[in-house]
Order: sequence, then C-alpha cells, then structure tokens
Amino acid sequence: MSRIDESRYPGAHELARETGIAPERLIEAFEVEQEFHAQVMAEKDPAARRALYGEVYPKVHAIYGQRPADPDAPNPKDPFVRLFARELKGKSVLEVGCGAGAFLLSVARQLDASDRGELVGLDVSEASFPSHPSVRFVAGDVIEFRPEQLGREDFDLVYSDNVLEHLAPQDRDAHFDSIERVLRPGGRLILLLPNRLFGPTDVTRVLDCSYSNRVPSQGTHLTESTYSELVPYLRRRGYTKLRTVLPVPGLKDRLPFRHLRFSPRWFQAIEQSPRALGLMHRVRWKGKCMARFGVTLLATRS
Repeated sequence: MSRIDESRYPGAHELARETGIAPERLIEAFEVEQEFHAQVMAEKDPAARRALYGEVYPKVHAIYGQRPADPDAPNPKDPFVRLFARELKGKSVLEVGCGAGAFLLSVARQLDASDRGELVGLDVSEASFPSHPSVRFVAGDVIEFRPEQLGREDFDLVYSDNVLEHLAPQDRDAHFDSIERVLRPGGRLILLLPNRLFGPTDVTRVLDCSYSNRVPSQGTHLTESTYSELVPYLRRRGYTKLRTVLPVPGLKDRLPFRHLRFSPRWFQAIEQSPRALGLMHRVRWKGKCMARFGVTLLATRS
C-alpha cells in the first residue's frame, strides 16, 4: 500500500479503491483542484474566471489519465440513455460539458438514425473529443455560448450531466442565459448533478469518503446543490413541468418503473427534514452512506 499521510488524507485509499486511480495521483489532483477552487471562488472578473476554468481541466485530466471515449468499449452512460429514451427519441440534442463524449456516443449507438435528431457536444477541452460520424463536437466556453458557435439555431433538448457543480455561483445565471438562447420554447432541459447533502463527490473525498456532508467540496465542484435550491431557481427562470425519475441514476435502470416521471417535492421534503436526512445518513455499509441520492431534474422551457 502506498505511503501517504493518512492523517491529512484519510479517504485517499478508499477513493482509490472506488476509482481505480492511485492515491498519489488523487492527492496530486486534489491539491491542484483545491488551489483552483480558492482562486475561482474569490475571482470577481468573469473573464479571469473563464481563464481559470480553461487552465485547470487540462491539468487534472492529464493527472487522471482521461482519454477520448472509445465508441466500441462498454459505455457507462448506456443506462442514462435508456433512462431518458422517451425524451431523447427524435430530438436534436445539445450536451453542455460533454467531456469525452460518452453520453452522445451512447445515444448514437442505441437510437437508430431515424429515431434521433442532430447530436452536438460542447466542452471547453477538445483534447478528449472522439471522432464519430453521427456526433459533432464543438470546443468552447460552457458558460457563454450562442447558436452561431454551435452551428444550429436551437435544440429540442439540452442535456447537462455533472456540469453545473463545476461553475462558480456567480456564473450560474450566465450559464442558464446561454442555455435559454439555444433551447427552443417548449424544449426540455435535463440536469444531473451531485446532491450537496450527500457530498462531497469530487476529489475532496481524499479528506472524507463517507458521503455524509461532513466536509464541503474543495475541488472542481464549486456548487454542489440540492432539489430544494434548484427547483425554485428553475421556476423563477420560467421552467415548468419539473419532474424527476425513478430509479435514481446509479441504481439498476431495467426496473419496470424506470419510465415514471414524478414531482421532486418528495426529495425536497427529505432534504428539509433533519430527521429523514439523518436517518439516510445513518444507513451505512463499510462506513459509507448507502441511502444517498443525486439531483435529477427534467424541466420544460416556457
């Protein structure tokens, strides 16, 4: 076992077992991300924050060894495509913060050409873009973007998977302004992100890998959020028909009720009840919170 300072990084070996990344690399990434976190949260100039975003991700991707997705390899995003198949079918899709493109590659493989619209991925780092005839990737800012950059006037669906938590709070409004420039009226927005109450879920887990909100995220997760925060925010922006899904992404996606869409108020009630939340935090196995859930929202732009 690697010799690291376990008094400083008590969760490093557990996180290494979860991710398959050596604890030394995780600690190296954490120290880079922690410095970025402090700088970007304190930076008042939007352009300077953009520069910081552009600098940190190539650094940490190199540390983690991230590579373009292989179209022929097992795809971890397959369950999400099956989960959202009814929303994706026949729709033009923009994935904001597409990373290595795994989700869009899965859409292209699982849906016949006649059952899908144009697929476009936007990400700040083009180094991880794969090459695929049915998916177009665009390098650009995920906070400020416009239709002309994407080569399309509007989209039926915007998909955002673990992106919002990587933006500083002061950039959230500009990010949603950009989404609304390219999402047609009546179009759907799908948001997935970690729930802060079961965090941290970034590399800060080298400090605490219990998923019980004892330590705030200090890496590239700048704003892990909750249903109780995001539902009112989206409603203020004019989104309607807010729904979530079963099973919560991460559970098996082949259960009969995976197509259900229901109100997020049940998760909001859990978040706002200290007793219910405390009970969920106490459901543990090998020291880890096992009853946690993320934030998954489907919303219609009015």
